Amino acid sequence: GGGGGGGGVSLVTEREDVCSCLIDELRRRVQMPSAGEKDGPSARMQELVGTRKLLSSIEGLSSSDRHKSMLTKHGVLPVLVTVLSERRADARGTCHALNTVSHLLMDAGSRVRVPGGEVQ
Repeated sequence: GGGGGGGGVSLVTEREDVCSCLIDELRRRVQMPSAGEKDGPSARMQELVGTRKLLSSIEGLSSSDRHKSMLTKHGVLPVLVTVLSERRADARGTCHALNTVSHLLMDAGSRVRVPGGEVQ
């Protein structure tokens, strides 16, 4: 038995799609206005928890060498910079975002330009 060969999609393509989807969803969340007073505390909490879980998944991927370049290629860094600068995550989500940025910047192979130039 054992799965195999469904549709000829390689594992690399699948990983690429997962990275792309996670980043697209984070980008979508960042571009939407954040839940405000009028939306109520539960809407804001849902938004923060959802964003935190997304950031946690992305952090998990960023600790793997094979996913670092995919995340960078799909433009995760500018999105993370926006999450951090606009405070779109709670404290735990912010930690996930910072860990991801540090994983990506520690990758000697990626010549990453971080918006704002002051980050060395």
